[in-house]
Amino acid sequence: MEDSEGSYFIGCHKDLTNFWDGIIDEVVLFNKALSEDEIKELMTSGVTSVLAVQPKGKLALRWGDIKR
Repeated sequence: MEDSEGSYFIGCHKDLTNFWDGIIDEVVLFNKALSEDEIKELMTSGVTSVLAVQPKGKLALRWGDIKR
């Protein structure tokens, strides 16, 4: 695992190459590297289980309803 400081770029490499050609949805940043067990738990229970703010009724959920 490589430490990183400064700006974060979502959808490309830190040297601004290899741009993602698609849609990125539900981005979550953590302030530490997650263990394998923590990642498995997130995959099982979803990211809402670790959010400090409950997203119920917030814009992202409403947008999801609208898109359907």
